[in-house]
Amino acid sequence: MQEYQAENHFIVYLDESSFLQDNARTRGYLAKETHCYGVFDWHKKVRTNAIDALLNNQLLAVALVDNTINSDVFYAYIEQVLLPELPEKRFWSWIMHPFI
Repeated sequence: MQEYQAENHFIVYLDESSFLQDNARTRGYLAKETHCYGVFDWHKKVRTNAIDALLNNQLLAVALVDNTINSDVFYAYIEQVLLPELPEKRFWSWIMHPFI
C-alpha cells in the first residue's frame, strides 16, 4: 500500500452488501399469559444489494440493485457509476474489502 501511495495513486475500496426487505420477527412483546400469532411467507426473498466505494475516507458512487450481483452488474457499476464519479484520470488501484 505504501508503494502505491508513494507513487501518488489513489486507493479505492469497494464493498457489496445485501439487505432483506422483509425480515421475520420471531419475537413479540405482549402481556403475560397471552400468545403472539403471525403469518410470514418464508419463501419470499426480496433482497436489495448495495455497491459502494470509499475514496479518501469518503463514500462515493453508491448503487442499489434489486438483483444479484454478478460480473456483468459489477462491470456496469464500474463503467457507468464509479468511473464518472472519480476525480481526474490517473492510475487506479482497486481493493475488494470484505466486511465480515
